Amino acid sequence: SHLWLLVFDIARVTEKLVDHFGHKECVVCWPLRPSDERFRSSARHRLADIGFIGELTGVVGRLVWYPFIIVMLLLAARSRFFDNWYTPADLWILYAVSLTMIFLRISGLIRAAQRAKQAAIDGLQEEVLEQKLGAGSGEPEAYVSAVLDRIRKYQEGAFAPLTSRPFFHGILALAGTQGVIQLLESFVLNAVR
Repeated sequence: SHLWLLVFDIARVTEKLVDHFGHKECVVCWPLRPSDERFRSSARHRLADIGFIGELTGVVGRLVWYPFIIVMLLLAARSRFFDNWYTPADLWILYAVSLTMIFLRISGLIRAAQRAKQAAIDGLQEEVLEQKLGAGSGEPEAYVSAVLDRIRKYQEGAFAPLTSRPFFHGILALAGTQGVIQLLESFVLNAVR
C-alpha cells in the first residue's frame, strides 16, 4: 500500500508543478544556448515548457507500472493454481480503490498538462496575431508559427495518445494476467481432476 501512496503523491506534486505552467501569463525563462540569443521570445521558452512537461509526465507515467505489477503478482498469488486460498471481497475492493485513486490522480495530471499546452498554444497564437498586426516583439512570424506547429504535434508523456499511456497498458496487462490465470486454472486444474 505504500507504493500506491508514493505513486499517488508523486503524481499529485507533479500535477501542482505542471499546473503552474498552465497559466497563460506564466513563461519560465529557460537558460538558452549562446546560438539561441537572437530568439529570446516566449516562443522558445514555451516550447521548452512543453518539452519539460512531456518528459516529466513521461517519467511519472512510467511509475504507474509498479502498482500494476504488484497487483498482478497478488492476483497470481491468490490463484487456485498455486494454492486454494480464499480471497475476501475486502481485498478486491482495496485493490480497486487503490488503482482508482492512482487513475484519478494521473487523469488530473494529464488534464493539467493539457491546460499548460493549450495556454502555450494560446500565447503563441496571440504572438502570431501581434506579428500580423505589426505590434510583435520582433520575433519572425515564421519562427513563432513553426514553434506553434511543433507544440501542437508534440506527443510525449501526458500528450501521448491514450493507447500509448502507461496506465492504459497497465489495465491491459492486468486484464491479460487475470485471463491467463483463469485459463490456467480451468485447463490445468480440470485436467488433474
